[in-house]
Amino acid sequence: MIKFFRKIRQNLLSENKFNKYLIYAIGEIVLVVIGILIALQINTWNEEKKSSNIELELLKNLNRDLDIDIVNFESKIRVDSLIMVSNKNLMIAFKNKDKEKIINSRSAASSIATSLSSINRTDIFYPQKSAYESLKSQGIQLITNDSLRQNIINLYDYRYQTVSDFLKFQWEGMNQTNHYLIDHLETNIDDFNKTPNDIDKLINDRKFYNFLSHIYYENIVALEYYKPCLEDLKNTSKALKKEIRRLEK
Repeated sequence: MIKFFRKIRQNLLSENKFNKYLIYAIGEIVLVVIGILIALQINTWNEEKKSSNIELELLKNLNRDLDIDIVNFESKIRVDSLIMVSNKNLMIAFKNKDKEKIINSRSAASSIATSLSSINRTDIFYPQKSAYESLKSQGIQLITNDSLRQNIINLYDYRYQTVSDFLKFQWEGMNQTNHYLIDHLETNIDDFNKTPNDIDKLINDRKFYNFLSHIYYENIVALEYYKPCLEDLKNTSKALKKEIRRLEK
C-alpha cells in the first residue's frame, strides 16, 4: 500500500502536476489523521470496556457483601427485639411481684419469655468490607454512576462507622451494668440461665428495677437507631443491583 502511494506521488512530480500533487498530499494527510483518530477511538473503546468490566466485577463483589450484611443486620435487629420484649416482660413481672414468672425465667429463645440471662445483652454486627476496601485501592471513581458511588461511600464511611461506634458505646454501657447482675443473680453452669439469689430481696430492690428500666430504654433507643441504617443498606443494595443489570446489557 505504501509503495502504491509512493508511486502515485512520483508520477505526479515527474509530470509536473504540482496542483494535483498538492491535493493528493492533503488527501493523504487527511487519511493519516483519520487513521490515527480511528486507532485512538478503538483504544479508548477498549480502555472503557476494560474499565467497565472491572467496575462490573467490583459491583458484583459489593453486591455479595451487602447481601450478607442485610441478613446479618436483620438477624441482629431480630435478636435485639427479642431481648427488648424479654426485658419489658421482666419489668412487668417485677412490678407485679410475680415470683413464679421471675424464678422460671428462661432463655431469650422465645419472644414471649422473660429472661434474666439476657438483660444487658445485644447481638453483634460486623459489616463485610473486603469488596469496598478493594474498590478503594483501585479507585472509587471506577463507579461511573455518581449517585450510586455516593450512596456506597455514605454507607461504608458514615453509616457503618456510626453503627460500629454505637455498638461500642452499647457494649461499654452493658459491661458497666454487669455488677448489678453479679450481685443478685447466679448463673447455672449447665444451661447458663440466671436465677435470683434471693427472690424477695430482688423483687423489693427498687434500684434493680430502675436498672432494668434503664436497659429497656437503651434497647428502644438502639432499635430506633438501627432500623433506619438497615433501610439505607437495603436501598443501596437495590440501587447496586439495578446498576449491575444495566452494565450487563
